[in-house]
Amino acid sequence: MNRNIHSWDRDAFSKALIWSVLVESISIAPLAISGMGHAGPNGILGWLSLLFNFLGFIPAVWLSSGIDMSWAAFIAIVFLFQTPLLCYLIFVYFRWRKILRKRGMTIHKNLILIAAIAFLVFPSKAVESSKRENRAENSKGVIKALVTGTLQFENGRGYFISVKSTKHSGWNNRVWLAVSEDKIMVRQLQGLEGKSITVKGELEQMPANVQAAVPVHGMYLRTFEIEGGR
Repeated sequence: MNRNIHSWDRDAFSKALIWSVLVESISIAPLAISGMGHAGPNGILGWLSLLFNFLGFIPAVWLSSGIDMSWAAFIAIVFLFQTPLLCYLIFVYFRWRKILRKRGMTIHKNLILIAAIAFLVFPSKAVESSKRENRAENSKGVIKALVTGTLQFENGRGYFISVKSTKHSGWNNRVWLAVSEDKIMVRQLQGLEGKSITVKGELEQMPANVQAAVPVHGMYLRTFEIEGGR
């Protein structure tokens, strides 16, 4: 049976190649567009996209370690690793269906539909449940902020959002971004430097007795998500 399934079939391979490119393009689009926030993907579609493409993320993270890589290049690597895997799985499906048909058997389409729905629904429910738990844990003693301004970088300190004061002409407020060692986030921020962005996250003030890149008493976003940039 295994030998028959893996036998060369040009028709099955052609279909598998087309379907794998189509499915991968659709599945990775939400993550490519929304990007990665400090706490993970932005939005439920971003989380689903990450879960679907997790195996492709592993080699992409490994290849990007230690080098300056753009977010677009990172997504391209995920696509190149994930598509052959999907192509193989879809090829096996088409071969399996053809073998069963030759033996007078059929694959019940309802079972495939139920499996597809379960694959989409169960991860989304798990992610949403996890988000609800995090919101419940952080509902006390947390300042939620939505900051819109120009993303800038200062050597020795890091990235911050410069927000012009609406009351005092020439004044600029700085809200720092705690990026730490998140390489994916750093690459995304590098592509947005000098542009206007909107960031949502938890606002904190750096205490005087802590030595950090953020200035003493400076306001910074500890965990954040980038909601838009232009």
